Amino acid sequence: MDEAYRIALMKIVSLGTLPKPILWTVWNKYFPRRPHRSRRYLETQLAYLFQKQAFDEMIAVMPQKRVNAGVKTSLLKLQIKNK
Repeated sequence: MDEAYRIALMKIVSLGTLPKPILWTVWNKYFPRRPHRSRRYLETQLAYLFQKQAFDEMIAVMPQKRVNAGVKTSLLKLQIKNK
């Protein structure tokens, strides 16, 4: 499991236990306006945001991981060595 995903998961799990004033502090960090909604709305929007950030971080490093995996499994390097 990727580190960014673990961090996002810990943030999401902790949302349900945070007192509402601290939940508002977290909300203010990411959003410009406060909605007139329920606590559940705040938690779901923040959870979505944390998941999206983790996914974007994983996508950013994915091309390099694919290249590394391709290099490890490539038959081309074996053909070059055999010549």
